Amino acid sequence: MRVGLPLGIQGAGCKMTHLVVQSVNLIMAKRKNPFQPLLDRIPAPARNRYFMVSILFLAWMVFFDKHDILTQYRLQATQERLKEDRAYYEEKIKEAKADKIDIERDKEKFAREHYYMQKDDEDIFIFVEE
Repeated sequence: MRVGLPLGIQGAGCKMTHLVVQSVNLIMAKRKNPFQPLLDRIPAPARNRYFMVSILFLAWMVFFDKHDILTQYRLQATQERLKEDRAYYEEKIKEAKADKIDIERDKEKFAREHYYMQKDDEDIFIFVEE
C-alpha cells in the first residue's frame, strides 16, 4: 500500500512532506507479516474467509454442538436396542396370550403340567431330558 500526496500538495514542491511520505512508504514496505511464510503454504481456497467460516461451522456442528455425531450414534444405537426389545416383548405377549387361552380351556391339565398338582390317589413321575 502506497501513501500518496494530496492533489493540492503535489504541485507545491513541498520537499518535507514528500520525504515523510517516502519514509512512510519505506516503513510499510519493510514491515512484513511474520506468519507470511506459513500463510503462503496454505492453498488459496483455504485462505478464503468464507471457506474458513464454513469449516469452523462444520467442526462446531460435528464435535461441539448439542446434537454432535457421537450423540447421534448413541441415540441410533439406543433406538435399535429398543426396537429389538419391543420385538422380544411382543413375542412374549403372544406366548402369554396363548398360555391364557390354554389355561382357560383346560385348567386341570395346566395345573398338573406346571405346578405338579395331583389327586390323592395318584403318583407323579417327572422325566428330565438331558
